[in-house]
Amino acid sequence: MRRRILAAIIGVTILATSVLTVPLAIMVSRRAAEEGVHELERVAERTATDISPESLQGLDEIELPETATGVAVAVYSTDGRLIVGKGPDPADEAVLDTQLLTRSHEVGHSLVVTRPVVLDETTAAVIRASEPLSETRGRVRRELALLL
Repeated sequence: MRRRILAAIIGVTILATSVLTVPLAIMVSRRAAEEGVHELERVAERTATDISPESLQGLDEIELPETATGVAVAVYSTDGRLIVGKGPDPADEAVLDTQLLTRSHEVGHSLVVTRPVVLDETTAAVIRASEPLSETRGRVRRELALLL
């Protein structure tokens, strides 16, 4: 009789823990992915503040912001030519497809955010901020380990 009661208690405990932990783990992984995108968007926004028409013409230097390890920032002309920073040269599809909206993509093994630089209501350049997907997965693993 004691064994059955003990088995029932253990079973209910495992079931309750699973029912509560699995949705929480899914939510944690989505939140970590969103944080990665938001961080790259902030980097692109900080880069955009230093871009002027003169800097795109080569008359003024574009200063890229300090970023976390693993984050690469690049500025491209509308024809896909790399102006400054670290990124593929010529530009990849993520950069070339950017219209007037900031977008996020998974390109190969990287999370990429592209942000247009709009001057006089037209896209004058595109900022590409990227981070290896392993960074996002590392954040997810750390948060899941903390959860467990």
